[in-house]
Amino acid sequence: MRCSGWLALSLALFSATACAADNPFVGSWEFDMARSKLVAETVQYRDLGDGRMHFSNGATLDYDFALDGKDYKTTDDRTIAWKPLADGSWRVTIKVGGKAAETSNRAISADGKQMAVLADGALPDGTPYKHKKQYARVGVGQGLAGTWRNTEVDTGNMPDGYVISENADGTLTWAIPTDKQTLTGRFDGSDMPLSGPTAPPNTVFAVTRLSSHKIAYVMKTNGKPGQYGTVTISADGDTFTEESWLPGKESEKSTGVLVRHRCPSKDDKDPAWLCPTTR
Repeated sequence: MRCSGWLALSLALFSATACAADNPFVGSWEFDMARSKLVAETVQYRDLGDGRMHFSNGATLDYDFALDGKDYKTTDDRTIAWKPLADGSWRVTIKVGGKAAETSNRAISADGKQMAVLADGALPDGTPYKHKKQYARVGVGQGLAGTWRNTEVDTGNMPDGYVISENADGTLTWAIPTDKQTLTGRFDGSDMPLSGPTAPPNTVFAVTRLSSHKIAYVMKTNGKPGQYGTVTISADGDTFTEESWLPGKESEKSTGVLVRHRCPSKDDKDPAWLCPTTR
């Protein structure tokens, strides 16, 4: 449910242990990379000539750019710059609000069939991260131009997760602390605005309760669906499984698995956001 990729909320009046018995979604949830499968992405780069390219994810994102190291707008206050390097790879810089948020090296294999992405940056809360992705060419193409299917994602030790709490009025707060993003509302299908300094403008989530342990959601920006998903809590209440996909691409689902974290934390190495009211 993360916006870019997932979402957020802050622990409120009840402890996760007390609320979990009544609402299995309530609690602190920590991402488990080993059990997740984040490989559902197919993108296309089209050569426009004169060093200009067009990017599309086939659903929600389209923009033009050039391989000249200059900044080009992607969406909202975000830009991207592709700088060619001497070895034929590119140094790519993504900026948010004019400030560099991530840099990566993108290199295509000698046979032109694979593209590796090695990235480093900082999460909105300041936590540094590194990740790598691998893409395989789909069909014909030359250089960057063509269609690429994401086949591997390794987020390393990037801290990530959700904190969900139930408020005194019965509403829920769902947060991604590392992204500083929050939703507050009810799981009744009504629009819940996404708030926070890094939240895309005019973005809402409509979450519908399907059963006691399952919800469905749609993320919309300016009224247009940008992502769909479901969340299922295991029968024992300890596993949070999220499947998400782009509009029209339900066959390309990304699966994220999170595990319940028991608060108060017993390990001083745990990130503070896991148990915000006990630190």
